[in-house]
Amino acid sequence: MKLWQPDQPLDNGRFIVQKFIARGGYGATYSAIELRTNKLVVIKTLNLELQSKPDFPQQQVKFVNEGLRLAQCSHPNVVKVHELIQEDGLWGMVMEYIDGQDLGSYVSEHGKLPEDEALQYITQVGQALEYVHSKGFLHRDVKPNNIILRAATKEAVLIDFGLTREYSIGQLGSMTNAKTDGYAPIEQYERKGEFAPYTDVYALAATLYSLLTQEIPFPANFRKTGIPLPPPKQFNDKISDRVNDAILAGMTLEPNGRPQTIREWLEVLSDSSSSTIPTKRFEFEYATLTVVGKEEECKITRHRGQAEFFTENLGNGVVLEMVKIKSGTFMMGSPENEDGEHESQRPQHQVTVPSFFMGKFAITQEQYTAIMGKNPSVFSGAKRPVEQVSWHDAVNFCVKISAHTGKNYRLPSEAEWEYACRAGTTTSFHFGETITTDLANYNGDYTYGSAPKGKYREQTTDVGSFPANQFGLYDMHGNIWEWCQDNWHNNYNEAPSNGDVWLDNDNNNRYHMLRGGSWFNGPHVCRSAFRNRLTPDYDNGISGFRVVCGGAART
Repeated sequence: MKLWQPDQPLDNGRFIVQKFIARGGYGATYSAIELRTNKLVVIKTLNLELQSKPDFPQQQVKFVNEGLRLAQCSHPNVVKVHELIQEDGLWGMVMEYIDGQDLGSYVSEHGKLPEDEALQYITQVGQALEYVHSKGFLHRDVKPNNIILRAATKEAVLIDFGLTREYSIGQLGSMTNAKTDGYAPIEQYERKGEFAPYTDVYALAATLYSLLTQEIPFPANFRKTGIPLPPPKQFNDKISDRVNDAILAGMTLEPNGRPQTIREWLEVLSDSSSSTIPTKRFEFEYATLTVVGKEEECKITRHRGQAEFFTENLGNGVVLEMVKIKSGTFMMGSPENEDGEHESQRPQHQVTVPSFFMGKFAITQEQYTAIMGKNPSVFSGAKRPVEQVSWHDAVNFCVKISAHTGKNYRLPSEAEWEYACRAGTTTSFHFGETITTDLANYNGDYTYGSAPKGKYREQTTDVGSFPANQFGLYDMHGNIWEWCQDNWHNNYNEAPSNGDVWLDNDNNNRYHMLRGGSWFNGPHVCRSAFRNRLTPDYDNGISGFRVVCGGAART
């Protein structure tokens, strides 16, 4: 058995142990200095108890495999795993050191948290869990002590993945029943409990219960005997009915009675899944494009439409307009006879999409600056779309705007994006079978179909410079590529048919999806069905994003 000591060198002297930090039911953690960079890190090993067990070699194999998978995770609210090292047969997981205080200690020091502050932390952790689940992991030990607030920014970071286990997305998994009383759901007490994302839903709801009441919830096995869970409002009458009811929904004793995913529960918590968000109507102009006459001239016909929307105040006079997209069914992908089609856009398949809210425009530079405090764009302009943002940047924006507003903002699924872009059409573009630079910003030196050459503006344009589509959304073709939540897949074989994000793939999560084309590209990539991919850390002057507000009125 090995317990590392202060000043002990590790990995051929690359690291020097500072001190032992803590022991948990699964691991032991140490602080250490990486000598080359003089950077403080945390190194985790299996604890002495597990080291002494006969199945220690098998436990180490699991530890290493989980470390390798976690090292591929990159999310602002998930502790970063840098690498794995080995010292005298004991593997260690080298992780980011977070200067801050865990939420358990923070609540002990400050007392019951105000509802808006607690919701900010829970939303951040919830989106971290969504990300972890998308990578095929369950955390299984979410609790206040496993969430650290960064001292500098007060951002919540999920740590201690000691009970994390791999599971297959879309399938239940049977695992060991390690747990923390009060935060563990009933399936973690049962010998053959079946685990899925709803397991972490319970723990996250229980964590919010604790932050708002300074009470540890009754353990699930006690509740199984008939002891009821006191509603959180019993301990804090300042808790709103909406949040009180959302906590109880997330802590439903039997798994099939809970929201099944973190996203579903966050929507219950924010009430963004209901039609109670007050909306107004706005009028807009959309266009259809047809080719007429022997000269094959393009004729643009203008129409008037109406849609519902709500506005989000981001401060300093900056607002975000979110358009209601009604539920519907459409054919996703390219028909085989479409000019520019590719096997990655096939097979065409029917998808039914629940209703949701989507940004009227791509996120602008003034909106990005209001939330993130910076503007990385190459082409400066308050009303121009923000660009030179990576997928990680876009996800971080969603985390921050969700905390700012109390709603569940996220990137769209690829299916949501194409459904919203098509707006009920089946043509190559939402305005018809061809495209001109009078209707979109793309490289007009190239043509599509029978349309003539047009302008090449060589830069972005202000959002809303061209007519909307029939749903009231602007710039769905051209201007900037828009990030989606999904990972890349080589084709649509086994794609979901319900509009969900598609995250299970055979590419080791290397790429994420972009849609819509840009000012730099030719017209064929601006088609409704065209699919593009980039690594999630890549940013350039042609990539931005728009947001959705999760599941509006699910009808």
